[in-house]
Amino acid sequence: MNYLYNLPGGARQGSFLDNPVGRVALNGWQFSGITRITGGTPVNVTYNVASGGSTISGAQLNRQITGSEDVVPRPVFTCDPTAGAGQMMAFVNTSCFAPAPKGSVGIDSGWDRLRGPGFNNWDMSLLKKIQYTHEEARYIQLRLEVFNAPNHTEWNTFVTGATLNTAGQITNLPSATNVTGSAR
Repeated sequence: MNYLYNLPGGARQGSFLDNPVGRVALNGWQFSGITRITGGTPVNVTYNVASGGSTISGAQLNRQITGSEDVVPRPVFTCDPTAGAGQMMAFVNTSCFAPAPKGSVGIDSGWDRLRGPGFNNWDMSLLKKIQYTHEEARYIQLRLEVFNAPNHTEWNTFVTGATLNTAGQITNLPSATNVTGSAR
């Protein structure tokens, strides 16, 4: 969603601020921005089995659990993995995941049952237009632009491999707020 709002002038006609300095300082302000808000992307949890110091995964795990190289076993959800979670080092509760039983056909949990973190970004600008002649087309514009104005981190998704030490953790750190100013 994008928006542009012309702020009401503070130097109203007939007020004590209605003078050349008051009109230049208090009139001609605009506020604009672009806001993007989305829900998290669907994610699927996978798992590996540690056995005798090695890890069984991929086609070998598929054969052992489902009997087919093409059918991937899904972990069983023993509780709601989103209850009480939602933090960076524990976005989901990994104790809710259990391996699928032998003979599983890959439907032990729903596909895309979990969602990663959502996206919420606010880019905002404060603009000041200063007329220096009576011609409408001649003016100076001052800009203050802030990207990611609330300065909160936008996470991608969490680690979905259930046997890793980082399972359920968010591990990427994107850039912070960027502020720019200009005069044109």
